[in-house]
Amino acid sequence: MDPQDRQLELICTSALHFGNILFKELEEGAPLVGYACVSDLDARKPPIHSSQQFTDEQPRVFVTNDDLKEGIRQRIDSGLTLKDLAECCPAFGKTWRAAKKLLFRLEQSDDKNLKKACAWFTGGKGFRVVWWDELGFYSYQTGDRVSDWVVGHLLPQLIGKELFEEIQSLCDWDKNIHDGGKGVEPGICIL
Repeated sequence: MDPQDRQLELICTSALHFGNILFKELEEGAPLVGYACVSDLDARKPPIHSSQQFTDEQPRVFVTNDDLKEGIRQRIDSGLTLKDLAECCPAFGKTWRAAKKLLFRLEQSDDKNLKKACAWFTGGKGFRVVWWDELGFYSYQTGDRVSDWVVGHLLPQLIGKELFEEIQSLCDWDKNIHDGGKGVEPGICIL
């Protein structure tokens, strides 16, 4: 394969294994290694029977995540910056603040490894934040659902419960990326 033809379609830190075999072809109970220090932060879904609005010159109410993504896409196409988006869409603004807060706290850490962090806008309704922490690795087996444990226990332990709760108050922390065979799209824009 020509290197020019390669493209990264999914960062799959939920199922690190050795060998030339697809995840879906692994036997039940096969040993896997996951990595928890990949965060998928998304604008919070609107509560049932409520709506959120864009407040710029193109006012629009969104009820679903698809409405939100479409509104963001339209504004990016019209030339708005991330800062502009954060100002005209409160849900997006909170998610942007959460990503910046996590990145800032990691970079301010006394642990030189945690300073190796990166955040980017996905092009949808959220951000990814990744960082290096050797304590972020965990082992499990195919068939195990580890997402609740990773997000509910391991991540708060790694970044601190207070910071974790602060970020969770601003946006949704997608836990599903941590189950076997799942992952995150690489996204399009580095912060």
